[in-house]
Amino acid sequence: MTPLQIGLLGVIGLLGVGCYGLLITRNLIKVVIVLQILVKAVVLALVLAGQAGGQAGLSRFSSRRSSWPWSWQVRPAARRAWARAWRPP
Repeated sequence: MTPLQIGLLGVIGLLGVGCYGLLITRNLIKVVIVLQILVKAVVLALVLAGQAGGQAGLSRFSSRRSSWPWSWQVRPAARRAWARAWRPP
C-alpha cells in the first residue's frame, strides 16, 4: 500500500468513528470531542489531496517568509502607540 492509500484509510476511519459518535452520544462534551475528530479527518483529507495533486506547499505556513507580511509595519506602530498610552503620570 502506498502512503496515500494508508492516509485515505485513516480519513475513512476517522470519518466513520466521528459519524458513529454523533449518532450514538448525547452528551455535549462527547459531541464536541467527536466533532473535533471529524475536523481532524477533514484536515487530513485536505493535506492528502494537496500531496496527491503535487501542491502540498501551498499552505500559508510553508513559505520561508513570515505568514504575516504586514507584521514588520504594524509592530513598530503598535509599540509607539503603547508607549504613548502607558506613560507614567
